[in-house]
Amino acid sequence: MCPGLRENILKKWDPFYLKGATITSHDIGQIKCPMKQHIVAQYNFRNIKTTPTPWRYFVATEYSLNFGIRLMACNYNPTSHYEDDDSGVFHLLFLFREELEFTGNANPFRELKKFLKHLEKQPKSKIKAVILRPVSPIDTPNEYEDLQVLNFKKSKRATTEKLKLAYTKVLGAFESKMQDGLGGRYWSVPFTAKDPVQNTDFRWPELLQKA
Repeated sequence: MCPGLRENILKKWDPFYLKGATITSHDIGQIKCPMKQHIVAQYNFRNIKTTPTPWRYFVATEYSLNFGIRLMACNYNPTSHYEDDDSGVFHLLFLFREELEFTGNANPFRELKKFLKHLEKQPKSKIKAVILRPVSPIDTPNEYEDLQVLNFKKSKRATTEKLKLAYTKVLGAFESKMQDGLGGRYWSVPFTAKDPVQNTDFRWPELLQKA
């Protein structure tokens, strides 16, 4: 495509944020994923899609942690960087406060901790590692290009270093030995499933080791 045509299309393009229907506990019989069946007993969720340009899009599951706090997360292959329901890795992609819904009455990191405690109770859990990348929109805005269309509450204080401190203090997160393919390392959150099952698809023990 010639540069002039591309520029003209982008000028007319209106980025959008598509929100699927909210899934609640009343829909549990229609949910095929055992993990989501467990989560929805306490937390609603919806599927979303953002399209910042005609050539880029981002698809995710967005969990409501209540009080206007939302979490994008998925089962994830940390090598291929694709969603993978059998990997045994649960990736916390983006924790944010919804601008119009956030009540100010709860701490996002503490609500995330409650969410993970609920997830630990899942029967026959295949999850072996919970990971995140504590990267701030302030320090690396290019990583948030697909998410700028979201109506998330901005903070000038939420630097990458402060995010690392918060995740460490509240969740006990630590920098793992595994490279994230983007110049850093994945961070891991201690996670102990109450009813774990063997998962031969999990093959990243370095996620559980401190750097």
